[in-house]
Amino acid sequence: FDDLHSTMLYSKPGLGKTTALRDIACHLGQGKRLNVLVFDERNEIAALDGAGNGYDLGSGVDLTARDMTMFELSAGFGYKNPWIRFAGVGASILTMMNNSSRCYPVYAMLRTSFSPYFRRCFLEVKAGISFSSLLNYGSQNNLFGSLGVGITLAHSRKFTSHVVLRGVAIPLKKVIVDDESQLGYTLAYASIGIGCAF
Repeated sequence: FDDLHSTMLYSKPGLGKTTALRDIACHLGQGKRLNVLVFDERNEIAALDGAGNGYDLGSGVDLTARDMTMFELSAGFGYKNPWIRFAGVGASILTMMNNSSRCYPVYAMLRTSFSPYFRRCFLEVKAGISFSSLLNYGSQNNLFGSLGVGITLAHSRKFTSHVVLRGVAIPLKKVIVDDESQLGYTLAYASIGIGCAF
């Protein structure tokens, strides 16, 4: 495998492609010769069940079933006063970078520094609903929540820019596919956002 850089396995279903990939990953990671990372998006190589049981790929193989790289674009409008930096409604477009899954959260949002005076740090809270279109699982509506801490980068009477570190949670509903329960977990992730307010 030393000269193996890029390879595509192609054949009819049931001829052993998944088994071959599983064996290759185990062989390369055996005795931790190489660090092997497997992106198992459809959960076929490890075949993990809800309790975490599945094929043992060995200690030299790291497994991830979901690449969470995504891009988010948000906008909101509302009210502000000395105590409240922002209180209003907003909407986002969340798109996965490696597949066609999309989420469209619509939410109420509050930002405050808990003071009538300018403070560089603030708290951000979002709560609402997400209209989700999930790869292989169709569409569903889910709750949406976010909690973040922000830092003001630039500030004037009419304009501020900021960066926010936030945790986001979207509980996904269970879906039955081929008599098996799929999803049913909370999609939770951390993100860093850069924004401005007028």
